[in-house]
Parts: sequence; C-alpha cells; structure tokens
Amino acid sequence: MKSAHELCQQMQGVILATERLDLRWFTLDDAPALQAICESKQVAAMSGNMAHPYPEGKAEQFIRESAEKIMLGDAYVFAVVERSTGELLGDAMLMLNKQHCSAEFGYLLAEGAWGKGHATEVLGAILGFAFETLGLRRVSGLCSVNNTASARVMEKNGLEREAHYRDSYLKWGVWEDEFRYAITRPVYEQRKQERADR
Repeated sequence: MKSAHELCQQMQGVILATERLDLRWFTLDDAPALQAICESKQVAAMSGNMAHPYPEGKAEQFIRESAEKIMLGDAYVFAVVERSTGELLGDAMLMLNKQHCSAEFGYLLAEGAWGKGHATEVLGAILGFAFETLGLRRVSGLCSVNNTASARVMEKNGLEREAHYRDSYLKWGVWEDEFRYAITRPVYEQRKQERADR
C-alpha cells in the first residue's frame, strides 16, 4: 500500500481545492508569475526573511528546490491558483518534522489577493491535508507581530497564539518580533465536529 506522500507525488493537476482556489504542484512555467508576485515590496514586507529587491531567477530556483523537498518527503509546496481565472496567486507549504509528527506551514499571496478571504481558504485546505491526509499531530505557523491580517487568518482557522518571539529576525535593518500560532489534531477534529453539528 502506498503512503499518502507517494500518492501525492504521483498526482497531477489539482491536489487540494477550496471554494475558489486550486492548490497544485508548481511547474517551471509558473516562475515568471511567482517572480512578479515576490518583487512586490509590500509582499516582501509581510514575508519574514524575503529579500527586496527580489533577485532575478529566484522564483525558478525556489520551484526547483521545492520539487526536491517534495521528492524527499521533507515538505509539500503548492501553487495557489484562482480557479475562475487560472491566475497564480502565490504559494502554500508544509515543512515536515517527521520525528514529532508535526509541521510548520507558510503561505504567500500576491498583494492583489489580500483582503478577499483567500488566505483563510488556503490555510483551511492545508490544515485538512495535514491532519486528515498526512495524519499529523500538530501544525504551527509564524507571523510578524505587525502582520495582523495573518494573525487573524490563523485565529479564524482555530490556531491559538503560543509564543511571542522578541527580536526574532532582522528585516531591512530593523529587528522584528514574531508570534507563533499552533493547532493540534484533537482541536482540529473538535472544531470540524462542531461545524458539522450546526
């Protein structure tokens, strides 16, 4: 019997779907659109250690490195696509800690996709994949204390703030604080049951 990871590796096309979005593997054809998204200073400002200006060719490098991580079973990295237009909106990923049956997620969306509920949909799909397909015990994520939108997205999906890391990383010459949010499978399952009972 093949593992969830082996099955996912063999899948083509859409792997996860939300109400409006499709999540699939990246291809090198996505590199120009991803490069354009990452060149936005506003996107970089909300994206931890992302450089600005974003180096030429970095998106293609990211896609190639992501494919290697997927093949090794170390991560799942998805292209986030708007179903109605086929437009690439960004990426979403799970970085696995196999020893502890856990993962850390991350996502990046184009500035034009902000404020439309897309991030909430993406994270919901990632959590479902993590707990229901991969059977993980815990999923966590980080955001800058200044990124209140991402904090709200995590809270809407049932994650709770666990930590405040002071001077966590240096961003454009300024030390930034971060919040860590997390959710465990029992909490996820309880929330899912409560929604089904409504």
